[in-house]
Amino acid sequence: MNTISAREIKRRGISALDELLKDGPVHVTKSNQPTYVVMSEKDYVRPLSPAEIAQVRAQIGTVRCNGCGASVDLGRMPACSYCGARVEALDPEAIRRAIAAPPPARPAAQADTALDRLLAAQHAAARPAHPAGADLVFGGLAFLLDAFTLR
Repeated sequence: MNTISAREIKRRGISALDELLKDGPVHVTKSNQPTYVVMSEKDYVRPLSPAEIAQVRAQIGTVRCNGCGASVDLGRMPACSYCGARVEALDPEAIRRAIAAPPPARPAAQADTALDRLLAAQHAAARPAHPAGADLVFGGLAFLLDAFTLR
């Protein structure tokens, strides 16, 4: 899943989200905390199955078209007779999956503050990529010294 900071959206505009939405839902962060999820309509709206159309037809019969507002009689056809839009429904499971999935850690290349660099280092330490025998404590202390020293 993708992630982007609100600061980056402000800097680059909505096109930054458009690019990321091609790969699925996008977690937006503020102050390094996941704040909300942006989803493309294709991720959470789906056409009704024939069984679901039959159930809606039995319970409701007629629905309003999301495209043009006309009445759609599900007894005759599962699409709008005026604009051709299919009857669709929200997929609550897709929404739950997108919201429940934790956002990935931001890569160190995107870190723009000392705190971001520190959090990225802690995340990297959780999944060590160091060869056996490397001194992780010394590496962590050196990172902290670099992070909080003005150069």
